[in-house]
Amino acid sequence: DEYDLEILTHKGEKKLLNVRAIPNIEDNIITGSIAILRDVTEERKSVEALIVSERNYRNLFENNPTSLWEEDYYEIKKMLDKKRNEGVTDFRKFIAEHPEFVAECNYIYRITDVNKATMDLLKVETKEQIIHGHNKFFTNESMALFKQVLIAFAENKKKFTGEAVLR
Repeated sequence: DEYDLEILTHKGEKKLLNVRAIPNIEDNIITGSIAILRDVTEERKSVEALIVSERNYRNLFENNPTSLWEEDYYEIKKMLDKKRNEGVTDFRKFIAEHPEFVAECNYIYRITDVNKATMDLLKVETKEQIIHGHNKFFTNESMALFKQVLIAFAENKKKFTGEAVLR
């Protein structure tokens, strides 16, 4: 068995202990137990602080009046790194000359979340309409911006800003 126990120290401080009891069994008979106690007070405070921080972030993200997109470029970064390992050094030229590569990157590009302002801007009812159908909102102008994003990633830029026209 495992459970948490709140205690008061001799200094009057509250501590949270995690107690794990392990039975000592001899000849199929429980003859005693061993208890392992671990102070989890700070760990639980950290978890609580993380939960509060996540809640605050989510609130700021969801209710921000600016359209915000949370995106995952992990697979695209791997593709760019693979091209670098294959000898590509001029990514501006490579991306301009290889529309099939850009199309493949666009295919694996992932949106993980959008906020309410984005939903209002694109006039959709659910986030999933954007997350699972981003291509229907992209225009030639936004694809040009996507190419610039790919170049920025390939060049390991730490910051990138841009604006796009969406449908």
